[in-house]
Amino acid sequence: MADRVLLVAADDCAAVVGMLAARNDDVGAIDLTPVLHVTHLMVAPASRRRGIGRALLAAAVQLADEAGVEHLLATAAAGSREGNRYLARLGFGPLTVHRIAATSTLRRSLGMTDVVGRMAVLRRSRLIRAQRAGFASRSAERGA
Repeated sequence: MADRVLLVAADDCAAVVGMLAARNDDVGAIDLTPVLHVTHLMVAPASRRRGIGRALLAAAVQLADEAGVEHLLATAAAGSREGNRYLARLGFGPLTVHRIAATSTLRRSLGMTDVVGRMAVLRRSRLIRAQRAGFASRSAERGA
């Protein structure tokens, strides 16, 4: 799982125009199917649509074959429409959708408040009830 691969594509001037970073991994914590996980596939904007991404992925497929791994797993940002479309055109299918939320957002949406605040509200409501009960008993004594 700690193996890392970095493939770099360069043009005739030896300028880097693309990069693929990958590591040997498993599909997930429960599904232990071995994969070559492509964590980064980047091609310089000026060099796109020239087969560089395909060449980098072809090299990754060869590495996976040499390692006896039958699947490639590629990660693309959810907001990267272009990257997700590219991977889908090559045959990558969706595996999971990860979503992220701040704990403060979840506290609000789940109706959770901090414990200290909740305890203060409970103490205040008990105090109000006790005051009302005391007021009612004093009123009853005066009226009797």
